[in-house]
Amino acid sequence: MSYVNCEKLIKISLPAVRIAVASGLHEKYGKGQEEIADRLGITQASVSKYFNGRYSRDIAKLAEAIKATRVIMELERESADEDDYSSIKDSINRMATEKPIIRIARRLFGNSAFE
Repeated sequence: MSYVNCEKLIKISLPAVRIAVASGLHEKYGKGQEEIADRLGITQASVSKYFNGRYSRDIAKLAEAIKATRVIMELERESADEDDYSSIKDSINRMATEKPIIRIARRLFGNSAFE
């Protein structure tokens, strides 16, 4: 079994998932920064930071790679329609450490990046 250092993974994957979902909520569903922040359980300043590209190159690379995946598109749709914002936040937090994201991150950064 392959070991994943979750602390290293989460520093890249959680913001990447948030960026991918925030982008979809804005581009596909016309949500504004305040509403996106409320839905994702983050500050409006964080959403602004994501939209203005003020994050690491690794986060940007992973966000771009996962943006068009089925799981992110489902998460966008759920986030756009759901009124229970705590469930959205839980889904995003869970998604950041699930196998599809880990596989993509390993492809981008190599197996040893998260060990």
